[in-house]
Amino acid sequence: MSRYLASRLVEIVVTLALMSLVVYLLIGLMPGDPIDLMISADPRMTSADAERLRAVYGIDRPLLERYLAWAGQALQGNFGYSRSLNQPVLAVLWPRLLNTLELAGIAFLLSVAIALPIGVWTAARPKSRADYAVNLLSFAGISTPPFWLALLLIMLFSVKLGVLPAGGMAEVRPGTSSGQKLRLAGRGLPKPRGGAGDLYAVAQIVVPQQLSERERELYGELQAASNENPRRHMENA
Repeated sequence: MSRYLASRLVEIVVTLALMSLVVYLLIGLMPGDPIDLMISADPRMTSADAERLRAVYGIDRPLLERYLAWAGQALQGNFGYSRSLNQPVLAVLWPRLLNTLELAGIAFLLSVAIALPIGVWTAARPKSRADYAVNLLSFAGISTPPFWLALLLIMLFSVKLGVLPAGGMAEVRPGTSSGQKLRLAGRGLPKPRGGAGDLYAVAQIVVPQQLSERERELYGELQAASNENPRRHMENA
């Protein structure tokens, strides 16, 4: 058993290394680089400045050498700095990873809670109609592309039924009553063709998680303006 687990662990490490190499090479072979974006943002930058920045960031080195340098830093927990968000990459990824773990954990628990009793039930009835039906559904679920099935589920539960949001995560504002929580859960996010009532009911209850202090202040000002005159605010927006 330990040998099997060790072999699987080695396979995972090799797969991750190969995938990171392929992705890094594909991104590196794309035309342009971050310095080109800096040049487009600052027309006063000269070609000498661009060459100096490429040397500072190591972009002038061979692609494989750059990958090895990146992989060495990544193994030490240093994933670099995001120029677009002005934050370390790990600080940007960490909240998203927590959301991913939460969703994956809930999905795993639901899968076990549904699949285990059905598996035990069908195992007690081999070669029965129920056994064949469950096997057919299982193979159909495995064969269905997850991205396609996810889009269909989003269309069903968000667009058609309106009981779940189409994306993102949010926290319920402290002090929200149970009745408001239930109404929010039944309403979901506002539909594209819905009225302003749904939009401001959600805005009064849900506060986005990834807001800075200044953004929260602007959010509060927006909510106050919408509460004074939602119709006028929508017309101005």
